[in-house]
Amino acid sequence: MAEPLPDLIEEIVADNGNDDIQAVAEQLLPAEDLEIATLLESLPVEEIVIPVLLLLVLQPDIGQTLLISSVWLSLIFVSGINLYFLCVLLILSISIVGYMILYLPKFTYIKLRVTSFFDFTSKGSYQSQKANDAIVDGGFFGKGIGEGTLNTRVPEAHTDYVISVIAEEFGVLLILLIL
Repeated sequence: MAEPLPDLIEEIVADNGNDDIQAVAEQLLPAEDLEIATLLESLPVEEIVIPVLLLLVLQPDIGQTLLISSVWLSLIFVSGINLYFLCVLLILSISIVGYMILYLPKFTYIKLRVTSFFDFTSKGSYQSQKANDAIVDGGFFGKGIGEGTLNTRVPEAHTDYVISVIAEEFGVLLILLIL
């Protein structure tokens, strides 16, 4: 029977005299996995993240681009980087995204979606208007489980407008408890 992993790690650390992660990895991983891990470790993060971000921008998928870049910036912040440099990097990132949305024709759909979200008189806000109607129709106590109509009027309402669906069926009081 194999040793439990924590006991094995303690034994490796005791044999090597230190708790170096590299020493533990050399004992636990097969040689080919260790070579791949060492190769990936030697690459700067920018050489991995920036090509991924560029490919996402070419699609254009700003949502995933913002998600990956915000996680990357969060990791940089947690690593203990100089806050001045992080602020400069954040301002540069926001400026680049803002330029792309405002001036590149490929990203005009984002500008249209944001403006239509805040302007209910425009024709592009059908889903947002239906979501607001569902919240109003639900009132404080809701219509009841399965009695909401937003699921039939808006595609993917259970994911995109989950708060509106909950508010229509269970009421605003449950939303306040969730928040």
